[in-house]
Amino acid sequence: MLRSILVALILGFAVQANAMFKLDLKSNIDFFQKHAQTQAVGPLALPWVVGETANYNIKMAVFNGTMVMEVKEDTGDAFWVHQQMDIIGQKNLVEMLFDKETGEVREIIVNGKKEDLPEEGAEPEIVDQREEAVTVPAGTFDSIYVKLLNDGQESEMWVNPIDVPIFGLLKQLSPSQFGQVTLELTSFKDL
Repeated sequence: MLRSILVALILGFAVQANAMFKLDLKSNIDFFQKHAQTQAVGPLALPWVVGETANYNIKMAVFNGTMVMEVKEDTGDAFWVHQQMDIIGQKNLVEMLFDKETGEVREIIVNGKKEDLPEEGAEPEIVDQREEAVTVPAGTFDSIYVKLLNDGQESEMWVNPIDVPIFGLLKQLSPSQFGQVTLELTSFKDL
């Protein structure tokens, strides 16, 4: 049962990350102009570099854990991202292959076993989006706050893809069968 909960959490993160990638960056052009050092990266190209990492704390009900995301490999047209989770005494390695141009998840491997990709359904609906400062263990950041509605459940995300590698995720609040799951950025390595 614990494994199924963790896989559901992982797949939920992949779906939400994919939705975040597809946000209309033109609607946030002021944010990007204020915070970007360069305008060279287009909105439909993952600007990742092998070796970039983002470290998170995870809180799920009374349980605490950690997650490390790292860009492990550039295949030319895609990136392999490894996500190591340690929660409730369970260590899990999730390998996700992201298409460079679309940001879509092509493949997911959990602890060496290939998993089915989440079924395509309705895209999460963005019900609120604005600029907002957020404080997490890694510091205080300007961010884009987004509230998503997916299958009747709300999730909240604070992202800054300019300063924070991989998805730029600073904080995420998501529902689970055990209550709210909170992810917060603790540190990162941007190359």
